[in-house]
Amino acid sequence: MFNSETILLSPPCKSITIENHVIGYKKEGESTVVFLKQDDKVILSMVIDSYQTSINETINLLESNSVKYIDYLVWTHPHRDHSEGIDLLLKKFCNKNSKVIIPNIDTGSFEDIPDNCAEKYNFFSKINLRGANKNGKIIYGEFNNFIKKYNFIWNNDSFDLTICCLTPTSKMLANNKFNKSNNINDYSVSVVINFNGKIFIYGADIENKAIHSLKEEQVYLDNIVFVKAPHHGSNSTSEIFDVIEISENTICAITNYLNSNIILPENDMIDQYNTRSNEVYLFNKNIDEEYGIVSSYFDMHDINKIIYDVKSTGIAYNYCNEK
Repeated sequence: MFNSETILLSPPCKSITIENHVIGYKKEGESTVVFLKQDDKVILSMVIDSYQTSINETINLLESNSVKYIDYLVWTHPHRDHSEGIDLLLKKFCNKNSKVIIPNIDTGSFEDIPDNCAEKYNFFSKINLRGANKNGKIIYGEFNNFIKKYNFIWNNDSFDLTICCLTPTSKMLANNKFNKSNNINDYSVSVVINFNGKIFIYGADIENKAIHSLKEEQVYLDNIVFVKAPHHGSNSTSEIFDVIEISENTICAITNYLNSNIILPENDMIDQYNTRSNEVYLFNKNIDEEYGIVSSYFDMHDINKIIYDVKSTGIAYNYCNEK
């Protein structure tokens, strides 16, 4: 059953815009900030994951858009490159009305969870036990878990927006319980926003094992206008094109993950996204700046003809223009 809410957009209202700000760092780390705006005013906000170095650009984006409290904080999984500063976001930007979405895992069962991430996760998982839910309500992300449905009324038009989890599936969670997988990526929470049939996908770090479980659930998503590519464009996500249809109307963003053994994204996957999509945005690992931002703006007023704009700053760049 949907947790639903009707919101009347009172005039003056010239535009309804979905903004995606994908923050990517030179070697590792990502955070995505999502705003739904009526004209220039944020009416809904979501942050997916967190990372910081000498600066926290996620907080800068929230503050520059006058966001005091976020509606949804999604922590996809407790790996360092998705977790630095996540506790600060919880304490500073979540109140009793915030929804905090995390994977349902046993931190003692996974060898690849860093100790500091396990400590943060255990703190998060006890939010509902600490009096009046002052930092929000914990929701465990799972396939087909519909977090919220909004119905926006503007003049004589009606717009539906739903937020739901795409992964992990129940089968994956059962596998964790009985098989004790060591790969926390398999249980990463990915999120879908559906605005009147136009799809925005935030792929977290799911890989083919999780994607295959979606195929078993007969998942297939089209009318996709935005994708934050899963697991940094690794070849281990090659089955993603079996469950989502990326087209010439789709904007894609792919973040980095670099260490001595792994260099992501991989060229094969970049080419796959580039062949299918409108524009692909990457993060240049060879220049001096620490981070970049891919900011995409989708004007949702006319659902049949969405107007979009994309801006890239710092190390972010349009692959199609520079290849």
